[in-house]
Amino acid sequence: MGSGSVNHSTGTFDMRLMGGLRRTMPWTYATFLIGSLSLAGIWPLAGFWSKDEILISALEAQPVLFWFAMITVFLTAFYMFRAIYMTFHGEYRGGDESGKYHHTHESPWVMVGPLVFLSIPAIGLGWWNVTGGFGEYMGHGGSEAAAGFFAGLFAPFTHTLPVVSLLVALFGIFMAYVIYGRRWIKAESLGKVFGPLYTLVYRKYFFDELYENIIVKLALVRGLFTGFSLFDSRGVDGAVNGAAEVVTSGGRAIRQAQTGQLQLYGLFIGLGVAIIALAVYLFG
Repeated sequence: MGSGSVNHSTGTFDMRLMGGLRRTMPWTYATFLIGSLSLAGIWPLAGFWSKDEILISALEAQPVLFWFAMITVFLTAFYMFRAIYMTFHGEYRGGDESGKYHHTHESPWVMVGPLVFLSIPAIGLGWWNVTGGFGEYMGHGGSEAAAGFFAGLFAPFTHTLPVVSLLVALFGIFMAYVIYGRRWIKAESLGKVFGPLYTLVYRKYFFDELYENIIVKLALVRGLFTGFSLFDSRGVDGAVNGAAEVVTSGGRAIRQAQTGQLQLYGLFIGLGVAIIALAVYLFG
């Protein structure tokens, strides 16, 4: 929803054409920042608590998934604050290339209102379970709950894993600040250093190419849609055209008997009457 508010003001989703929006879109900036901090898993926002539940479960069930989850913690924090620095900080870069968005503005309250409303649970929804209330509500019991609210709120810092995951998320935010906030390191320089790895990430793991070339063009257009087209042209149209051809051919054959000669019609009428009379005589 925050990106939709930004698009409403700039006419684009391309962050390279944004910048400096925190001055003209303060409400969108504040709510986007709260959502990004929560999504990055920063204490004590709601995302911190859900993130640590996932990490603990992964560590207990499958250590390989745990390490992938830790990498994701860094990447999520880095990506979200990359978006913040490119979108809301620095100088405005003109918005939509059509030139219609020289000046930005805050979105109307019909858009900002839901952002403000949703930022509230993004801040405090995780506090419901610091005393075990949510677990008890879900029927998981509350015997291991903290003695009180503040004890539960600070309880994660008595364990190593939440502290480490928080530091990893903060490091991701710091690296986004270094590269896209202060520009102490240029993104282009990282591309040269990491080469193929940078290209892989920059091209979004080539999922766009996979989707367009394999799923859309090969599987759907050349496969499923071509099959439907053949069924329509050769199956449905073939059946309709075949029935029409049978009727047309039958009519063409019957038409040969229609000579227009009354003598011939009288001959056939006489033969018909004779056949009927013979049938009646023979079979009663």
